[in-house]
Amino acid sequence: MANNLGSIKIKVQIADRSYPLTINSTDEEIVRKAAKEISEKVKKISADLSVRDNQDLISIVALEYATLYIKQSHSATEEKNSKIEVDNLLNQVISEISTLEHTLCLNPKAI
Repeated sequence: MANNLGSIKIKVQIADRSYPLTINSTDEEIVRKAAKEISEKVKKISADLSVRDNQDLISIVALEYATLYIKQSHSATEEKNSKIEVDNLLNQVISEISTLEHTLCLNPKAI
């Protein structure tokens, strides 16, 4: 298979196992850091829980990362929804002010 422009082939080590990957060259540092972090978490969990099966360890690490990702996504969605609510309220206030200005311009005695 031919490399796409900007793609590179690397090998990363996770839990004492080598994985060949084809990635965008701009992602290499991040992918290597991620692999290193996963390996470190696997070692820590192995020591903390006395679990030796790498499949179990990697599954636990994957669950931790997925949980963190979902929490962050949920938090970002809530923040976005809050900003939309504030924006809607501001638009409503602006609309009411505009209506009031229009009314006052048509009927200056209303002041």
